[in-house]
Amino acid sequence: QSPQEGWAEQEPAMWWQCVRKAIQRANATGLFDPLDVAAIGIAYQMHGLVLTDPAGKSLRPSIIWCDSRAVGIGKRAYDKLWE
Repeated sequence: QSPQEGWAEQEPAMWWQCVRKAIQRANATGLFDPLDVAAIGIAYQMHGLVLTDPAGKSLRPSIIWCDSRAVGIGKRAYDKLWE
């Protein structure tokens, strides 16, 4: 989602829906015994922010790595370091 220019967000619930769908598809192949799977690693998201309530439910769409709304703040901080 890009509700404003330079913003990039995704719903964490969508990630879980996609994981569940991928597991169902993998199990449906019959190529392995699902009981042999001890863990699943997901290497997709980096530099993201997920705000949650005490129960772990997301409070808003996740701000993801390609969001650029803080670029100006970062540049000003960097420039201050080199003054």
